[in-house]
Amino acid sequence: MPIRCFDHKLKCRLQTNNLTPKDGYQYFVLKAQEIARLENWTPVNWEETFNAFPSKLNPQTIVHNWLGPGVCPKAVAKGFRCIFSNQGVWFILVGEGNLS
Repeated sequence: MPIRCFDHKLKCRLQTNNLTPKDGYQYFVLKAQEIARLENWTPVNWEETFNAFPSKLNPQTIVHNWLGPGVCPKAVAKGFRCIFSNQGVWFILVGEGNLS
């Protein structure tokens, strides 16, 4: 499917439902969390979701703090579990199975 076709359908859906792009993103994340919980899985989300709409996240969510320090203490204070990644180390996958 061409990207412009996808973009048009997405824009139409957002407009039809009177949603902003942020609202659409929130809907997507919360729907994915709902599906995960129906399967008895634990949702894990990057910190962007916690920063954008923490009160809407499923209480079982594990927040992945990867952009910089400070999110884990805030997430834990709100009752979430948190994964803290070392922000000083990054990786780039150059090719399939090739890290050189």
